[in-house]
Amino acid sequence: GARTIGIAGGKAKCAWLREECGADAVIDYRTENVRARFAELCPTGINVFYDNVGGDLLQAAVDHIAKYGRIVLCGQIADYDTDRPEQGVRNIMQLVYGGVRMQGFLTHDYFNEWPQAVAQLTQWLREGRIRYREDVVEGLESAPEAFIGLLKGRNFGKLVVKL
Repeated sequence: GARTIGIAGGKAKCAWLREECGADAVIDYRTENVRARFAELCPTGINVFYDNVGGDLLQAAVDHIAKYGRIVLCGQIADYDTDRPEQGVRNIMQLVYGGVRMQGFLTHDYFNEWPQAVAQLTQWLREGRIRYREDVVEGLESAPEAFIGLLKGRNFGKLVVKL
């Protein structure tokens, strides 16, 4: 029942989010002003933001977070290939005053719930309620180039190196 906004780089990825995944709206971070789109699409603020990018994208979400909003952190790919990591969120007091919760998420924190999660996700997958894509690269020797491609946004889905 949530209204969802997908964020991706490129027309094809945005179209997939909208047409295949059923996102209510999409933002192409490569060609659109993310801050302006957040203001347009979320005039009363973002209630839940799932972040695996960090950097400027996370800052834009923090700048538009709703009172009592929640931010789930699962990655910081914006920092993975730089020698100068981002400085982090610049307006922490906005989070304090807004009662915003920001929490990291790692799957191993939920190890005991793994069997139930797999069962539920499998059911949703069979029912067509969730969609995913994989980009499979053959051979360990291909891993370094595949990782560089991941950082440059060349992959479309989850990148898998098949050994």
